[in-house]
Amino acid sequence: MSHLIKRFKEDLQLAGYAKQSIQSYSSAVLKLQRFYNKPLEYITEEQLHKYWLCCQNEFGWSAATLRISYSGIQHFFTRTLVRSWTIFKNIKWKRE
Repeated sequence: MSHLIKRFKEDLQLAGYAKQSIQSYSSAVLKLQRFYNKPLEYITEEQLHKYWLCCQNEFGWSAATLRISYSGIQHFFTRTLVRSWTIFKNIKWKRE
C-alpha cells in the first residue's frame, strides 16, 4: 500500500468516517490510480475530468457510483494532497 493511500485512510479515520466509507473511498482512489497507472500525485485535474467522463459514458457507472467515486477522490485531493481544484465545484450527478 502506498504511503498516500495509508495516509488517506488515516485522514478518513480521524475525520470519523465509518469503516465501509473508508473502504469505498479508498477503492475509488485506487481505481483512479489503476486507470492511469501512475502515482496519484501526478494525476492532473484534466485527467480527473476525463476519467469521470469515461466512467460515466464508457463504463456506464450509475450516478450513485459516480458520487461515491467523487466523494472519495475529492476528499483525497483536497484533504490528503491539499489541492484546490475547481473540478470539485463544477461536478454534480443527479439522483436516479
